[in-house]
Amino acid sequence: MSEHDVVLYGNDSEALTRCVVAFIASSLQEGNAAVVIATAEHERAFRSALAGLALDPSSREVQDRLVFLNAADTLRRMGVNGHVEPALFSRFVGSVLKKLGARYTVHAYGEMVGILRAAGRTETADQLERLWSELLLEVPAHLLCGYPIDVLGSEFHPAEVDGILTSHAKLLSVLPNLESSLSAGVESTLGLQRAAAIRGMIEAHRRPRWAALPEPEATLLWLRERLPEHADEIVARAKERYQQ
Repeated sequence: MSEHDVVLYGNDSEALTRCVVAFIASSLQEGNAAVVIATAEHERAFRSALAGLALDPSSREVQDRLVFLNAADTLRRMGVNGHVEPALFSRFVGSVLKKLGARYTVHAYGEMVGILRAAGRTETADQLERLWSELLLEVPAHLLCGYPIDVLGSEFHPAEVDGILTSHAKLLSVLPNLESSLSAGVESTLGLQRAAAIRGMIEAHRRPRWAALPEPEATLLWLRERLPEHADEIVARAKERYQQ
């Protein structure tokens, strides 16, 4: 059975590396396979971190089960008139997953959707997400999509990320200790009594079509939508606590 999750990493490449390498390593360590479609910078970081876990991508033990594709190059190969051509997606991406999937369980990580969205090509990013979803019906795999969105930034707002959250099953958090930092920010801004009431309201207003959200990310989205007059102050205090 396939899974289709998402990670939002902002500009924190170290946090992204920890998340993605754990995701890839869990498959390789079990004797399975992985596909990584990332920027050249991220690929270098992933390769180095994997080597530190005794999973050197160039080793004979790993190289046949781990495929790296450059995200920008792959997008160029698949693009036709500003859109992703399904046949080319199948040729350059689908064929890789199908080949590995014939022998192994596959974990796949991709940044192409994030690159498209960052370039303002939201419709094409959505189209690519649909192509991924269709591929996962053919090839059972666990797919993780990466978007350079800072959950502590103003762009992490329901109106901006609704499409992303409705096309994935789960949002993975990459910021350790965010929950305690955000709780402190809410309590110091609104007071203990109001903070306790807000927790209940957030749970009651979870959107059923959205991905499963960690508590701090769910809180941030609720604050951006329901208490915009306090959201920036709360986030600023949370950042201060987080960076200590």
